Order: sequence, then C-alpha cells, then structure tokens
Amino acid sequence: MDEIEIISSEENKTKVQSLSIEELQNYKRELKEMIKFLENEIIKRQDEKNKAEKFFQR
Repeated sequence: MDEIEIISSEENKTKVQSLSIEELQNYKRELKEMIKFLENEIIKRQDEKNKAEKFFQR
C-alpha cells in the first residue's frame, strides 16, 4: 500500500504564504478534487463493508 504524505498545518501555512494568487487557486482546486476523491473512496469502502457484513450474516 502506498503511503500518503500528509503535510502538517505549519508546513502548509509556509507553503501557502509563498504562492501567487493563481497558484493558490490551483492549489485550492486540487485540494477540492482530493476531498471529493476521498469522500467517494470512503463511500465505496463503506458500501463494500456493508455488503460483506450482510453476506456473512446469512
């Protein structure tokens, strides 16, 4: 399994302070896309877990 690098709040603040408006807008868009991806992945895994639980309850 690949590891996900999580940027600390302090690192993120430092990075953000050095970005231009355009770079900030792009970064914001990328973060929103990542959040959507994560939300979809959570839903998918919850559905798989529920299906498995129902299957094994039989």
